[in-house]
Parts: sequence; C-alpha cells; structure tokens
Amino acid sequence: MKYFRNFLNKPRGLYFSIIAMMTLTVVLMKVSFSYYIPVSKDTTIMTIQEIQNVLTIEGYDNEIEFAPNETKELVFHVKSNNDIDTSYSLFYEGESFLIENKSAIKRDLSPQEETSFIVTITNQTDNTNNIKFKITSGFKGKPIEVNNNIIK
Repeated sequence: MKYFRNFLNKPRGLYFSIIAMMTLTVVLMKVSFSYYIPVSKDTTIMTIQEIQNVLTIEGYDNEIEFAPNETKELVFHVKSNNDIDTSYSLFYEGESFLIENKSAIKRDLSPQEETSFIVTITNQTDNTNNIKFKITSGFKGKPIEVNNNIIK
C-alpha cells in the first residue's frame, strides 16, 4: 500500500492512473452497450410505397372537352388514400383556359380525408379545346414541383 501511495505521489503516476481509469471506463461502457437490446413490443415498421391522393371531377373524367367559348363549373374532389398527412398540387394540361376558384382549395390532407372545391373554367378560343387535370402528391410541409399550369 505504501508503494502505491508513493507511486500516486509522483506526477507520472497520477497521469498513468487517470489514463487507466479512462480506459477501464471505456471498456466497461463498450461491454455494457454491446448487450443492449431494445425492449419494444411494437415491431411494426412504417413503409410507404407511394403517396396516393385521388382526384375525381363530379360528372366528368379527368379530361374534358370544351366547345368554343364554353364555360363550365366543375366540382373537384380530392381524397387521401394514405395513412399519413399529405399535401397535393392540382394542375392542368391545355392552353387558352381561364380558371377561377369559387371556393378555397385546401392543399393539406389528413389520413383518409376528402376535400371538395368548385372551379369555373372557360375556353377562351374559338375552337374546341381539351383540358386534362392531374394531381401530384407529396409529404405535408415539403414543396411539390409542378411544371404545368397550377390551379391555385
């Protein structure tokens, strides 16, 4: 014991003992964490294959033909077929259309929620014209990029 005290009184002995204690601590921590097994009974893993929001138009398909200078009032329904919160962007393919919203468009949907809104569309040409509506979905709070004409 006297030898140990003399050893600790010397500066190099103090440094050696600090390093030995740190090494021992690290070794014991590694051993204790290597046997750690999470104790969770809920082992379900959430997997999302595809975010799917479905667009339907009351009385029409997603592609509609307009006569020259014709105006139609359409009721859109968007339904979330997801188990998480999602957002969507509605856009159309076609030229020379005037689009006016009659009601606010709710862009974020809760799981299994359905929303409806009314839009008035006018063909501004003197020819028969087609318009095709599409929907792009994404996670809530994340930007959705659409290169076509967005219905705002």
